[in-house]
This record gives sequence, C-alpha cells and structure tokens, in this order.
Amino acid sequence: MEGHPKVVIGQRMFEQSPPGENTVELGFDPTALSFVADAIWVYDLGRDRMVWANPTALKFWRAESLEVFCARTFGANSDVTKGRLSDYADRFADGETIEAHWTLYPDNEPHTVRCRCTGVALNDGRMAMMVHVIGTGDDINERQGDADQAEALRDARDQLAQAEARFRTFAEVGSDWLWETDEDLRFVFYSSSVNEHYKRSMHEMLGMTRHELLETIGAERNDDETQAKWAKHAEDLAERRPFRDFEYAYRAGDGTIGYSAVSGDPVFSATGAFQGYRGVGRNVTGSVETERNARTLERERDIAVTANTLMNRFLATMSHELRTPLNAIIGFSEMISEEVFGVLGNETYHGYSKDILGSARHLLSIVDDLLGTSRLDLGEQALEFESVSAKRLADEILAIAQGISLQQHIRLDSDVPEPGLELFIDRRSLKQVILNLVSNAIKFSEPSSAVSLRIAPNKDGVEIVVRDSGCGIPEDALESIFDPLRSIDPYRTGSGAGLGLWISKRFVTAHEGTLSIESIVGEGTTATVRLPLPELANQTSPPTSKTG
Repeated sequence: MEGHPKVVIGQRMFEQSPPGENTVELGFDPTALSFVADAIWVYDLGRDRMVWANPTALKFWRAESLEVFCARTFGANSDVTKGRLSDYADRFADGETIEAHWTLYPDNEPHTVRCRCTGVALNDGRMAMMVHVIGTGDDINERQGDADQAEALRDARDQLAQAEARFRTFAEVGSDWLWETDEDLRFVFYSSSVNEHYKRSMHEMLGMTRHELLETIGAERNDDETQAKWAKHAEDLAERRPFRDFEYAYRAGDGTIGYSAVSGDPVFSATGAFQGYRGVGRNVTGSVETERNARTLERERDIAVTANTLMNRFLATMSHELRTPLNAIIGFSEMISEEVFGVLGNETYHGYSKDILGSARHLLSIVDDLLGTSRLDLGEQALEFESVSAKRLADEILAIAQGISLQQHIRLDSDVPEPGLELFIDRRSLKQVILNLVSNAIKFSEPSSAVSLRIAPNKDGVEIVVRDSGCGIPEDALESIFDPLRSIDPYRTGSGAGLGLWISKRFVTAHEGTLSIESIVGEGTTATVRLPLPELANQTSPPTSKTG
C-alpha cells in the first residue's frame, strides 16, 4: 500500500550460528499462534535474529525446525533497513502497530509481503518485533487496488459532501435566491432567502408554474407592454432558451408592491432530455423605484424648463413692447424738463416733469435688465467680438452717464492713459457692463463727490476699474451681491431690480474674464473687471463663446 515503508531483509540465505548461542525466550505463551494459518514470527531487533516462528513461517523461510530457524542470523541488512527497524523499536515503545510492505529473500529470490508488526516483550525485558504476514504477491496488489478504490470513493464522497455544504451555505445566506423547476416548469425548489424577499412562506408555492404563482401574488399591470413581455417569456420557456433578468411585479405578504428579476438556464440529461430550469432571482424593488422617481423628476424638470422658457420669452416680448412707450415718455419728459419750447407756466409742473423723467429712466433700466436676463436664459445672447478702442469706449459710456451725474452733481473722471489701447470684445455686452457699474457708482455717491473710470493694461491683459467714494456696501451684502434679484439697497429710490450685477457677471465670464467688487462702508466701492488681452494679429476668427 502506498505510504507504507518498504523493508528489504535477508538478501541472501541466513548464516548458521552455533545451536543455542544467545538463546532467549518469549515473555508470553505463543501456543495459540502456532495454529494461525498466516506466517507469524518474532524478530529480536537488538541482535538481528529470529526468536520464534509458527509452522507457516518456518515453511515460508524454508527452515526444517524452529531450532534451525532461530540459529540463523541475517547476513546483509542495509543501513537503511537497520535504521527503519530502529525506528520501529521506538514506535513499538509507544504502543504503535505498523503496517508495511517488505521484500524478503527466504530462498535468495525476492518475495513481496504485506506485514502487520507489533512490539512484544522478551523474557529479559527487551523489545522484540512480532511480524504477521497478511498478504503476499498478487494478493497485495489486489488488496492495494481495492484499498485505492475505497479511498478514492471516500475522497469523492467527501468532496460531494463539501460541495453540497458549500451550495447550501450560499443558497441560505445569499440575498439572492436559487430556484429549480421540473420538466413541467413547476417549481420543485426554492432557497430559504426567497421567504424574506416575498415576506411570505414560499413552501406553499412549490408545484406551481411561474404563471400560476403570479396569479396568486402578482401585481402586474394589464396593458399591451406587459402582455407582450409575458408572451416573450412563454416563448423562451417553450423553446427551452435561457433567459436573463425577467422582471415582474408582485404583492408581498405585508401588502406592499415589490419587483423581482429572475434568470434561468435549461437543464438537459446526458441523453438530451429536458429536465427543467435552474436559476437565480434577485430583489430589484429599490432600483425600479429609483428609476421611476428619476423619470418623474425628469418629467417635472421638463415641465419647469418649458414653463421657464415660456416665461422668459414672455419677458423678452414684453420688454421690447415696454421700451417703445418708455422711450417716448422719456423723450417728451426731457423736452418739458429742459423747456425746449419755452418756459413752463408753473414751477410745480416743472418739478413734476423731472419726477416723470426720473421714474421713466428707472423703469427703462429695469426693462433693460429683464430683457438681458431673458436673452441670457434663452441662450440668444451670442457674443460678436471685434477690436474696440478703449478710449472711444470710455468716452461713449461717460457721455451716456453724464446726464445722470449732472443731476446729482457728481463729477466723472476718465483715466485711459494709452490712446492706442485696443480691446477685443463684444462691444454691446461689455458697454452694458461698464455702464451698469458707472451708473451704480453715481447712484450711491453723495453730491459733489467724484466717480472715476480707468482702463489700463496689466500683466495678464486689461483692467477696467470703476471707483466711487459713496456710502459703501456692508460686508455681509458683498457675499451675495452677484445673486439675481439682490438689490444693493432695496430701500433706496432708483436702486434697480437687482439684476444688473448678475447680468454683468455673466457677460464678463463669457469674455473669460473676472468681475470683483471691494467696498468699505462710509468710504466707497471699487468694481474691477479683468479681461485677457489676446494678440489681435493671431485672431483669425472671433471666439464662439455664448452666455447662458
């Protein structure tokens, strides 16, 4: 047997020793062993000689008598064999029984035997070895083959048991569940995790088909899409095709609606006969509800976007419509206020005309803000870049702001030290930005103070600075000053709708620039626009930047 040590003893005939020399006696009565059909002998490990043998053993060793047998000594035991026998002695002392394959030479020809060896005591107290031959020759090979087959069978059974245990562990502890049907598509197995999923005992469902199961606990909609889905599933089953993630709704034991997704493969016998389906199921309730909520939010967003678009188009249309009468009101008010056709008869009327002019201008600024906002949100404010003289742009802005500044007795200063400085900008939008900053500075400045506009190059491009010495802006208001509908001072007459700075910020960002505002209450405010200054020679086409 593989694993048992092989021992080679007596590779040539025993040598004869003088009769009676080193005679020892057994420490037990061997009479009963004399009647055993197997060969049994006792070997003195310390002196390498036989001590006793039964008749079968004497016949095996070709010995005429026990005396002659015991008088022989082994003549050629190898060092390996002697070491093996020494190890036996130690193991016998621990009460161990040893099985081994030996190769013996009783007639100078090798004989393979299978032995069972145990330790026995001699009358002088030393340990000897009793050898029991339990197989020889072909018998050993036959027994070895049987033993190998038995061991292989045990290994196969152990592996099967481990596989079954592994399967049951996965089936019972997994969040998904396993299922199986017979050839009639009726469920014959569910793993226990399915009970938690459906919140009901599924044992009563065994023997049902999936269609019958859904007739009991189903919560599917009765529409064309659902009917088509089940028809396709029935076709897959009839054609014995595998299927993946077949989803359906059900009513759980607690009354809630849930969703399952099942996948399965057909099973066939060795002869090709259909035996049923095996597969896995999983709980997809969470993902289905998440997807449904996402679709709902998307629909609501689309509705909101549509409504916002319609509102913006309405504002854009109304802003255009309002500008026409407002311009007329402003024009006639200016004529009356400036007494173009002669002196007004009553000073009170003269004051009213100024009030009408101021209110109309304020209303026009709000309309302009609304128009800019609607254009931004509709994405209609395409920037058209061109080369613009910084000096000319500053003069245009100050000319427009001059009327307001004179009324409030504010001095306007311009600082554009380089007449040749060119800006590559969208004239309309940047002009609106700077004019908005200058107008704000005038509104919040005290009479007889000054507002300055400076345009100059810096290391990164161009810097446009509008500075005043007015009332200033509180620090907490600076944090939200660029938010839409945030007026700098909602209680101050003519402070606007709170859209100008928000629009200005977006226009500057569209120029790939920055807009910042610094202010100290009681000392004044500084607004700074920083724009990159591209090399005009390299500009083959204007940037395609869009606001909104």
